[in-house]
Amino acid sequence: SDVCSSDLISYNVPIYWKSTFVGVIGIEIDYSTMAGQVESIRLYDNGYAFLNDADGNIVFHPRIDVTQLTDETRPPIPDGMLSDSTFLRYRFQGVERKAAWLPLCNGMRLNVSMPVSESNGDWQRLILEIVVFAAVFGVSALAMREPFLREEILIRLGGLLRNQRQNGEKQ
Repeated sequence: SDVCSSDLISYNVPIYWKSTFVGVIGIEIDYSTMAGQVESIRLYDNGYAFLNDADGNIVFHPRIDVTQLTDETRPPIPDGMLSDSTFLRYRFQGVERKAAWLPLCNGMRLNVSMPVSESNGDWQRLILEIVVFAAVFGVSALAMREPFLREEILIRLGGLLRNQRQNGEKQ
C-alpha cells in the first residue's frame, strides 16, 4: 500500500500490568506529516525548528536532507547539544546561533534555533526604546515642574524683598 512505501517514524512503548510485561503498543507517523509540523515553526526571519534523537543525530532539519546524510557528510553535534542544559550557542553554516530544546516523550528533542544577531536585535531595540522613553519622561517631568519651580522662585524672591524692605524700615 501507499502507506507502507512512505518513510515512517515508529514509536513503541512496552505495556506492563502489575509489573508483568504484557505487550507493546506503537504508532507510526508519516515522516512528511511530522516534518511539515516541525517545519511550520518559525522564529524571526531565519529561525527554525528541528528534531534530533537522544544521541544528537538529526531526525529532521529544514535545511538538511537527512536522508542523504552519511557518516562523512553528517554535521558534527554542537558542543552542549547532548547536555542537560536546555539552552546552547553553536555555529552552523558559518552563523552563530542560539538554541533551546525540549525533550519529547519518545526520547527525541525538539530544538528551536535562531541567529544570535536576530535575537540580539530585539533586546538592543528594547534597551533603546527604554532609554528614549526615560529621556522623554525625564524632559516631560522637568517641563511640567518648571512652571512650579518658577513660581516657587518668584515667591521666595518676593519674600526676600519683603524681608529686606521690613529690615530697611526698621533701621
